[in-house]
Amino acid sequence: MDKKVKIPASIFLFIVILCGMLLLFFGIKNTIQLNQTSNHYHSTEGYFVDYTLYSEGGYDAVRHKHTNDTYQLIYQYTVNGQDYTVATDYGSGVIPEIGSTKQIKYDPNAPENAIIGGTNSDNAMIFIGFLFVAIPLFMFLVMIGVSGRFIRIWAGMILLIVGYGALSIMAGSFSPVKIIEFFFFSFTLFLFIPILLIVVGVFILIVNLFFDKVEIQEEK
Repeated sequence: MDKKVKIPASIFLFIVILCGMLLLFFGIKNTIQLNQTSNHYHSTEGYFVDYTLYSEGGYDAVRHKHTNDTYQLIYQYTVNGQDYTVATDYGSGVIPEIGSTKQIKYDPNAPENAIIGGTNSDNAMIFIGFLFVAIPLFMFLVMIGVSGRFIRIWAGMILLIVGYGALSIMAGSFSPVKIIEFFFFSFTLFLFIPILLIVVGVFILIVNLFFDKVEIQEEK
């Protein structure tokens, strides 16, 4: 790559990485604060009962593409015979099956104060922050000429983490069991995209972690 192009590109990638680090910082900071606040909360099971519009889709003039509606998911839980509801603090483009369950953590002194277990807006911020750091850093290494097994392993890890992270956010849980349940009961074609990323990522990792070693030993 020409030096006149490489320097501006490097500056741009550095700015993106800096933004990613800020997102990671605030996402982790908010997650720690939330865990401290809910440390004394009790757990119960909540059931998905309804949803409300979070953001309306339409044509995005900036990105020159159409976007879909997203929804806040509403769960109902019961404490001492009294029913309460709590909604996700983020928008989801995928609506789960009515009656599907989530862990709800509530304040025993004020049961109406509750949070939904699993993923939340802070987790999404961490996930986006990771993308803003890992992908530009990968591009920078390729731009300066780093190649070989190391860069392929990095690519495989990025694809694996991005795929699993996207599935976790859509399913609202990091648990593989919950993700599988969500996949079967709330299936959409869109779910194939992160699954494909995971499959490709695992394939790249297996090839470069194991088969490359065999080839190197044979050459010796």
